[in-house]
Amino acid sequence: MKTLVWIMWTWVALMSSSTCSGIEIEGAGSSLSGRLISNLAQDYQSKHDTLVSYKPLGSGQGIRLLTGRINDFALTDVALSRYETDLLGLVQFPLFFSGITPIVNLPGVASDQLILDGETLASIFMGDIKRWTDPRIVKLNPTLVIADLPITTITRADSSGTSYIFTGYLSNQSQKWRETLGNSSKLTWTTGKSVEGTSQVIQAVQDTAGSLGYVEFGAAQRAHVSTVSLQVGDELKTVSIKGIELASQQFTWRHGSLYSISPANLSGPVWPIVGVTYALIPKHNKQDHEARETIAFFNWLIGDKNAIFADSMMVPIQDFGLIDQIKKKLSDLNRSKR
Repeated sequence: MKTLVWIMWTWVALMSSSTCSGIEIEGAGSSLSGRLISNLAQDYQSKHDTLVSYKPLGSGQGIRLLTGRINDFALTDVALSRYETDLLGLVQFPLFFSGITPIVNLPGVASDQLILDGETLASIFMGDIKRWTDPRIVKLNPTLVIADLPITTITRADSSGTSYIFTGYLSNQSQKWRETLGNSSKLTWTTGKSVEGTSQVIQAVQDTAGSLGYVEFGAAQRAHVSTVSLQVGDELKTVSIKGIELASQQFTWRHGSLYSISPANLSGPVWPIVGVTYALIPKHNKQDHEARETIAFFNWLIGDKNAIFADSMMVPIQDFGLIDQIKKKLSDLNRSKR
């Protein structure tokens, strides 16, 4: 944590800390976080004379625009390594957490009624389990009446932070998955139907009886699609904002550049498929006004915005000791410039 604070302080110290009105700052990146950051930007604009625009183009494209200094900031669900941030002249810090959940369309099966585990999920998305009446699924659901339908997996064809988080979980749960498909934001899927974007995944699942996909929890809630419960050891998990919040508290800062979580710590109602969205900003920016406004925006954003986060079904960074230290340093710098 000290490394993160030191990097943030060093970057802010390079900038003048007074804000400038009537300026536009631009960001791009994570589509998973697009709705949340847009709502936060609107709230910020209503209180400040600064226009904040954000394009949910995907984590990779956001990073490319930022490294070309076309944008003022980027959001990514795929953390850069310390080597990469140093090479590109960027500062990376966590903003919020999101849960990814499998979604399903099975006649007569309500939300959270279907139970799967990580190994079974991996086998389904690899094409090893082809029908809903497979004995491995029946064993997990002994009292549930499941229609004898073929399984149609719905996956992301585009580069996606959602895919990165989901395949990271499957890699952790299945050795075969880890050694074949692995953890990636964009895979060449071996089965099912691939579409672009969260909305198309939801639509395809809604339109296809027997289908199984994966999306961000908030998107699933807003679309009223059925989610899947997960068997983790002896415990049954259902996705919830509380489960995501509890999972976020298990994350620890590692190597001064990214969060990590150990599945061994996931006891209780903790949801096991959770990812981190990071902010990226340049250490040096030719446009001082935009640089000052960007840090002012993030200084405001890392505060507690409960209503907006609750609506998004995402969880803000919970290390308030870290937040308080960053905000105090920003305040001290502002006073020193007056």
